Amino acid sequence: SFRFPSAAPGATSSPLAGPGAMGNSPCFQGVTPALKDAEVPTAGGTTIDHVLTITLNGEKLEIARPDPRVTLLEYLRDTLLLTGAKRSCLQGGCGACLVVVQRYDWANHKWVAKSVNSCLKPLVSCDGMTITTVEGVGTERKGCHAIQERIAGNHGMQCGFCTPGMVMNAYALLKDQGKPTAQQCMDSFDGNICRCTGYRNLVNAAETFATDASPACQDLASKFSAFDADSEKLPGSMPAPQRLISKVFSAGGVTWYAPTTLSEVVALRTKLKRAAIILGDTAKGIRQAAYETFGGKATDIIYLGNVDELNLVEEKNGKLFLGSGMRIDDICQAVRARADKLAYAEDFAGALSWIAQRHIRSEAGWAGNLMITRTGFPSDLHPALLATDATICYVTDDASHEKEVAIADFKQGVVPANALLTKLSIPLRNSGTYRYYRVAQRKWLAHAFVNAAFRVDVDPATKTVTDARIAVGVYAYGPKRSPGAEAALVGHELTSHTLQRAITALHKDFDDEFTSEPQYKTIDNPKGKDEYRKSLPDSFLFKFFQEVQSLYGIKTWKPTELGMMKPLPLKRGTLKFEELPGREDKAQLSAKGLTTGKVRYTDDTQVPSLYGYLVLSTCATGKVTKIDTSAALNMEGVKDVITAADIPGANSCGFVPGEETLFVPVGGDIMCQGQQIALVVATTYRAAKKAAAAVKAAKAAKDAKAAEDKAPTPATTPAPTPAPSPATTPVP
Repeated sequence: SFRFPSAAPGATSSPLAGPGAMGNSPCFQGVTPALKDAEVPTAGGTTIDHVLTITLNGEKLEIARPDPRVTLLEYLRDTLLLTGAKRSCLQGGCGACLVVVQRYDWANHKWVAKSVNSCLKPLVSCDGMTITTVEGVGTERKGCHAIQERIAGNHGMQCGFCTPGMVMNAYALLKDQGKPTAQQCMDSFDGNICRCTGYRNLVNAAETFATDASPACQDLASKFSAFDADSEKLPGSMPAPQRLISKVFSAGGVTWYAPTTLSEVVALRTKLKRAAIILGDTAKGIRQAAYETFGGKATDIIYLGNVDELNLVEEKNGKLFLGSGMRIDDICQAVRARADKLAYAEDFAGALSWIAQRHIRSEAGWAGNLMITRTGFPSDLHPALLATDATICYVTDDASHEKEVAIADFKQGVVPANALLTKLSIPLRNSGTYRYYRVAQRKWLAHAFVNAAFRVDVDPATKTVTDARIAVGVYAYGPKRSPGAEAALVGHELTSHTLQRAITALHKDFDDEFTSEPQYKTIDNPKGKDEYRKSLPDSFLFKFFQEVQSLYGIKTWKPTELGMMKPLPLKRGTLKFEELPGREDKAQLSAKGLTTGKVRYTDDTQVPSLYGYLVLSTCATGKVTKIDTSAALNMEGVKDVITAADIPGANSCGFVPGEETLFVPVGGDIMCQGQQIALVVATTYRAAKKAAAAVKAAKAAKDAKAAEDKAPTPATTPAPTPAPSPATTPVP
């Protein structure tokens, strides 16, 4: 039996909504009519509660009084029972929840189709958009799409949990590009994680649509029905939609404002001092209490996606301007389109491709990224822009009074806290060499240990540097330029002596502000990665010297020593089957059910139950000294918080009794990061996850007592080692 959603929020579909991609859902039977605009009290006074309109899998839906707290994934799964999009990481990291969103790009006057993490996208931000889930791509009954056929027929799944996301990733690529290149097929999987299949079969299936597909992928394509990928691309002749009107949605004490003019935004900011300003709201993916904008602390949210003045891409006075309603991916596309005017367009756009992954870059705004950098976020965008001499425009309490500031001065104390970023400008230079470097635990979806961007102009005749920019991030507090290192380069040739002077100057500028990262420190390694991180700017600068020396013929280096290590292409492999003759190379029986999202997993079946969410340790070692559950127990929907003290029998799990505890008790040792400390039980998944972030577990060093016991007594304290005599003092 299923629990059906209540009438509010409700949804209406077309009267013709039959047994289609959505009509199979019981939720489409007897839904309530859309409510008319109604006045509702909000934190900002009396406002109008509007109806949200979207097109989902070809059906127009009007959603009455939508909840601003609900994500698109929640609405699809819990209200419409479309479970093809999976609920997995809830951080935009795995790609299992992907959907394709078509929206009109008012800056470039065209429709665009992007793959989007539905676990991060607020439902109310979808107003006027067209959304396609894996159920809307194709079904076994109506016919599978070519992508679904080829992933299923090429063994592109094992457990199949991630498969719908893989399908939507490739589908979005065809919608956006038509026939892609083989490299685009490879790059498109940067935001999708598969833990059991391996990517070769998935990439090969996508590459069968490529213009430069390998012979092996061409042979693979010949096994399936012919398909013209260009026919899937959004036609450029699609007419523009009607402009959206300003709307307000309110529920559960949270109010969502979607203004359409900059003056409205400024007026709302003046009235609602603590309102959250968002575009993609992807930042909630990096917070522990994912699902919640600003960790659930925001009660008023102002959405910038529909503001006319902020949806802007234009050239003026030798600069490229982008409004703050544009996404990070829009910067990449705008820069690449001007490669004839910006000498290092591809290198700069390549630097931005390191940010998160493509599904997040298609939603995340550049302005939000820069704003959270001021509070310590390890941004890749900020240092990349620093080396370009970018500037930022902002307004405060007057929409007509716009101020401009160099991004190097974009810091607290210079730009006020209530500033609303409006434009980003990037100088279009026809000369210069630009490079960006970073080191992290992995290429994508990992914060950098240190990152840096460099730009120089070199006189080809004298081989001397005429202009230089050196920007380093995740080293000092906030990304910064190094004036000393830049001065050490300008007017000098790119020699080893110049390199050493620049490295010395860089450390002189930054070392006093070096910020340690405690998450890498353990009992066995109290220094963490600090010494390693301090050496990275030296390595980056050396690599940059190598590249520029090679580019200008100053010195010859092996190509393998230049630049950042590029991902190696996946090795071509051959599938070998051990089945009996005639049964080899057969797709598993559930293959098409997995590619269409029809196969259901445990979490895909709604049953009357409570929901649990684990509280996990955030450090690798230590001793739990206190567990405070009071705040979590007082939160809405929470039934209980279970700790080690609540276990009636042995607090033990694992193969060896007593080796590992089910929950770390007060006084117990933490053995690893992610160890279970408690379990929050609540009436909804959202409530359980939010409350888990409110459970506080204090810890101390695991061997603090042991160290105290081992401390030498005064009687046995060894005498200090005498200082060496002048005759034996080593010379530095």
